[in-house]
Amino acid sequence: MKLARIVQLAGRAFFTGVALLEACYCIVAYLPFTYHQIHQGGLLPLASLFVEYQPWLQLLAAAALAPALAGHFARGWLARTLAAGLLVFQVTSGVALLRWPVLSGLQNNLASFYWALAALLPLVWLAASDIVAFARTVEWPRNSPRQTGRIFRAAAGAGVFVPCVYAAVVWYRRETAIQVPEDLPLLGLSFAAQLVLGLGLFLLLEWLTALAGLFRCPAKAEFWLSHVLLASGVAAFLEWIVGPNLGQPGWSLAVLSAALGIVLAALNAGVSLWLETGRAADSGIGAATASLRLGYGLTLRTGIAVLLVLGIAGGWLTVRAAAMDWNGLMQIVITTILWMAAFGCLYAIAARPGRASYWLPLCTGLAVLGLYKLMEPAAAAASARTDAWAGYDVSLQLARRLLSPVPRDDGSFYRFVARNTNIPASVPVAPVDLNLVPALGASGQKRPNIFIVVVDSLRRDYLSPYNGAVSFTPSIGRFARESVVFRNAFTRYGGTGLSEPSIWTGAMLLHKQYTTPFAPMNTLQKLLRAEGYQTYVSRDSVLRVILDPDPGIVDLDPPDSTMTYQLDRSLGKLEEQIGRRPAGSPPVFAYTQPQSIHISVIRREGSSVPPGESYPGFSAPYASRVKRVDAAFGQFVDFLKDRGLYQDSILVLTADHGDSLGEEGRWGHAYTIFPEVVHIPLIVHLPPWLSETVTAGPESLAFSTDITPSLYYLLGHPPVLRNDLTGTPLFTKTPDERTRGAGGSFLIASSYAPVYGMLSHEGKQLFIADAVNFKNYLFAMRGEAAEARTVSESFKHEQETLIKQALSSIGRFYGYASPGGERP
Repeated sequence: MKLARIVQLAGRAFFTGVALLEACYCIVAYLPFTYHQIHQGGLLPLASLFVEYQPWLQLLAAAALAPALAGHFARGWLARTLAAGLLVFQVTSGVALLRWPVLSGLQNNLASFYWALAALLPLVWLAASDIVAFARTVEWPRNSPRQTGRIFRAAAGAGVFVPCVYAAVVWYRRETAIQVPEDLPLLGLSFAAQLVLGLGLFLLLEWLTALAGLFRCPAKAEFWLSHVLLASGVAAFLEWIVGPNLGQPGWSLAVLSAALGIVLAALNAGVSLWLETGRAADSGIGAATASLRLGYGLTLRTGIAVLLVLGIAGGWLTVRAAAMDWNGLMQIVITTILWMAAFGCLYAIAARPGRASYWLPLCTGLAVLGLYKLMEPAAAAASARTDAWAGYDVSLQLARRLLSPVPRDDGSFYRFVARNTNIPASVPVAPVDLNLVPALGASGQKRPNIFIVVVDSLRRDYLSPYNGAVSFTPSIGRFARESVVFRNAFTRYGGTGLSEPSIWTGAMLLHKQYTTPFAPMNTLQKLLRAEGYQTYVSRDSVLRVILDPDPGIVDLDPPDSTMTYQLDRSLGKLEEQIGRRPAGSPPVFAYTQPQSIHISVIRREGSSVPPGESYPGFSAPYASRVKRVDAAFGQFVDFLKDRGLYQDSILVLTADHGDSLGEEGRWGHAYTIFPEVVHIPLIVHLPPWLSETVTAGPESLAFSTDITPSLYYLLGHPPVLRNDLTGTPLFTKTPDERTRGAGGSFLIASSYAPVYGMLSHEGKQLFIADAVNFKNYLFAMRGEAAEARTVSESFKHEQETLIKQALSSIGRFYGYASPGGERP
């Protein structure tokens, strides 16, 4: 009997998982940035594998579900009809998908959103079948006992259990041990916040049981009201917590959140009724939590064992997810599930006889709430330290977002930036003819070869020219001694999606992926054509969109395998191509963006480190791959020297952005523009005959958008257009030509989310306005060090005004009007 239940539960889980993955994949296609990164860029190979085998998985899901539906055929004609219809539908659609695959043909449009909703229909069907089959099989008590004490013990217990798990996570993840004098208040804040959440849950369920008491069968009413609460909670969580991470607010988010809330609550109701079949339910809430305990009763001993397993699993999953998370979203979801599972387990073992009393819950709850309110001002005053702790303690991060929600409609800033971020493909925006010089033609002067190596996610503090503690980049060190090292360089965009195009345009862009056709804005490609360069590129998923089709372009890598680009292979192909060029060929332009140190690639390779290599003080998996990049780059420099090309070439080594490698619990770069993400290396070698004619300011502020304007100037096309959007030549005849705008503040943005920053004081100060998490940050930067500072209200307002003004300039230039007719 137990084996049969396990088989049926596994079948239901597999069926549900396949359907949810299908819906998620469709949503990923609907969102502009994930469409380009995952669907076209191959960021997640497992997603591509899922698409390939999805029809077979759907058929396998039907086979796995069949044992779970076997019991429905003895539950009446309606249950029998629903079960049979679901199996027939699943098999038929699976066979149809073999002939007409849907997922592989998804586009970035509204149709993908509707396909996501359609993918949820089988789950609704399954839930309806379960409810019809088993709704009448549970024995509901006519008079439910008072549950005040039981609910309170379960809610308070979860409020203690969860911060205990995350205290262990902090201890494991953080490099420094927990310091009692400094960290004890933060640990106390975490416990107080979780207990306040527990108090809130207790009050909700108390009101629910009181409302259920008005019905003829309170336990049954309690069961269904619990699922109404669950559906509402899931929908609210998705819209308020998950939604901002999707970068697509509006009606579609509300519809999707409501649909998923209803579907998941209905599935839980159906499974719980099935698990409680033939039993006398002790309460409606107990029956509703049957799925969390797989239908089994729990004694104190088994309950403690289950909690131990939950804690270990939750902590392990959090640690594993941290290094490849989507703005902390996966960790937040794990924390939420851990909370629910802990409550369900504690509720099952919290029943004990005795008179229920409101006094203990009320007094305890008020005391904890008062304690939290007393601690909150101190936490706000030490916001940098609190944020650093919350970077590891996701339970505190989630609690603070729930207990101190930022009003989103109190002013225009968050709405403004959201409306001007991730502009959907359905919004037509005509390309602007962007030109850096009034009339572009061949300059007639000597043309150097140009090689641009943009190492995706390369941090400057992992290169010896920027960090004397680095010993694993000797080749780049030698190259830097022969070149100009810009020590104060930044990207304008965190994330490849807009950073790479901004290099090719030499300008800030509309936050859209992408305005097409892109060619009128691609000033670098215009320069290459005017000067007659032979072009070699690693045409990744971004360049496939922004490069004008040209049969003369030679691909250095297969265009459909972006995330597999390796520098040694790309430059090896380039060396072969150069070696076959006849005398008198046009000058070479080459651009490649290797992915070997991208965090997703490192994770895919198991964060491995070659035997015998160690990198004290550095992330070893990352550093070992930087070492390989250094070797490949050094080999290419030697090749150019051996061929006599080095002294006639411009060679640029840079990055599209940096990466977080565990700073205050942060990993990756998807939605952040923290200092380690926006600070980039920029090293430029010029031919001696060219460098003698220009000067540079290595300590001055530099941006990745300055590369293309610099090439215009070096190839004989001054003066270059100067405004708030475009870059500035880094090499000029006079220093005055490198002077930037008088304002001294420069917009920096995430490529994928409404997260913007203002860089000022010659790159020494960075303000960040995060409209995903509704938080602000201020950093004072000295070299590789960044110190978090407190943000005053007046300074926050001043910086937000500058961000709005900068976005307004971009909107006016590109002719975009935000929804509702409001021009940015």
